[in-house]
Amino acid sequence: MQPDTPLKKLIFDLVSGNLEKFEAIFLAIILGVIGLNTLSIDPSIIEPISLILLSLISMLYIMSAYKKLPESGTTEMEKYSQKLSGFGSAICLNGILFTIVGFPGSKAMMIAGVCALIVTIILILVKQQTQTLGNWIVIRLLFLAGIAATLFSLGLAK
Repeated sequence: MQPDTPLKKLIFDLVSGNLEKFEAIFLAIILGVIGLNTLSIDPSIIEPISLILLSLISMLYIMSAYKKLPESGTTEMEKYSQKLSGFGSAICLNGILFTIVGFPGSKAMMIAGVCALIVTIILILVKQQTQTLGNWIVIRLLFLAGIAATLFSLGLAK
């Protein structure tokens, strides 16, 4: 069953985990939210926007873990890598969000998320799974791991 209108197709793609065409937008939103939080703007305005946007993207990353892969030619390792990348991205992004907002537990989330992302990057590159999983997934994983490592090294995580 395919949607018949462009809006329904957009919602269907987001909910079903087809995020490849939206990855650049998500990464720009994440950088924008981090950039807005570095400015001296009233936190009562920025924090709710940060919470809403990053939580939504995190939820979409969890849904991407359940994206249907082609039945023929897909190995169990590719399915595992897809799930690990979706959950690892969501955990890492929540750690970044917790750091921005100042919630406790951001350090543990970022450590767990970055570890999952590093394992996924190694699995994807060693097993050469970019054909099945897509090139954007590696860019996303490196991007999120880099942001988390930067926030962690600056001592901003609690």
